[in-house]
Amino acid sequence: CAFDQQMIWENGMQDIKCAEILGYTDETIEKIKEQIDHYHPVEIGRSGQIKEYREEVHYSDIGEPNHRHISQLIGLMPGTVITKNTPAWIDAAKRTLDLRTDQSTGWALAHRLNAWARTGDGNRSHKLLHNLIANRTFPNLWDAHPPFQIDGNFGGTSGMTEMLLQSHAGYIDILPSLPDEWKKGGSFTGLVARGNFCVDAKWKNDQVYEMSITSRAGEIVKLHYSKISGAKITDANGNKVDFTVISNDMISFETEIGMRYDFYEIPTTFKIPTPLNAAAVGHFPHISWNAASDESVTYSVYKNTNSQIDYEVVAEKIRATEFIDFAHENTAGGYTMYKIVAVPDDEKFSNSDGAVCVVENR
Repeated sequence: CAFDQQMIWENGMQDIKCAEILGYTDETIEKIKEQIDHYHPVEIGRSGQIKEYREEVHYSDIGEPNHRHISQLIGLMPGTVITKNTPAWIDAAKRTLDLRTDQSTGWALAHRLNAWARTGDGNRSHKLLHNLIANRTFPNLWDAHPPFQIDGNFGGTSGMTEMLLQSHAGYIDILPSLPDEWKKGGSFTGLVARGNFCVDAKWKNDQVYEMSITSRAGEIVKLHYSKISGAKITDANGNKVDFTVISNDMISFETEIGMRYDFYEIPTTFKIPTPLNAAAVGHFPHISWNAASDESVTYSVYKNTNSQIDYEVVAEKIRATEFIDFAHENTAGGYTMYKIVAVPDDEKFSNSDGAVCVVENR
């Protein structure tokens, strides 16, 4: 089942990483290296879901459709198998969470909250946080999974943190799941990212305008935030800090132990809304969607088959809100998952999140 595959794969990868850091190997490490590529931690089914069981075809062919456990998503939260580095798996995780529903017990609501935060959906995370506090918390603030489970309390706190800062994917991600309710303005201080970096940030109107990172271990910072490559950085002594641009939204730089790094003149950017009502029908799938913004945009269409971690480009610079994939072929996985992204003409905007739809083999 997915739970076992993800746990074994993740622990195996951690063993290999630790051995590399230590410059160590033995028979067990070599056996893990030999076996690791034979696991299948994530398989996507014909409903666009992450399969809970290998034999599953459509969602809930096996098991309860609304069960409180989301065991097939252990690799999303608390694991690191499914991250923004595996975008097709993230979309399949969203589909799975949708199908599982938001109705559950206290600790299981907290798990869903954390899982949605990991996918980058701030509004859905906020909904789960509201449900957890309003419906599954006793007046004394204990988690209401009678008589009491501390998982819901710790999980609620963890979920709020995951909405503001993440670092499990190999980089620090600032405000990865900010809901509309919090976009007007806010701040956080003292959140600690992997690598022992202490992060403070302030935002207003959905834009970070002040941020600092204190390096407690002298590791290399890898930071993600929209258009962060256009920002300026100084250390606590006022010295300019040079950084490596990985992309418009990702930079890295070396740090000193105990040094604070301040970010300023962070470019303002706004994300184009996600296309609506995406659907795909027919042998040669007719893919259609609705525009969600009056801004001038083109559309890119991507597709995923056979449980690959990412998408391949099908078409770009489409002005219409429809596309027919005449190159479509049936696949061993039995499905094709399409993703439509709005690409703005104006550089002050950034690409939308993707709208996803699935078509089965016919």
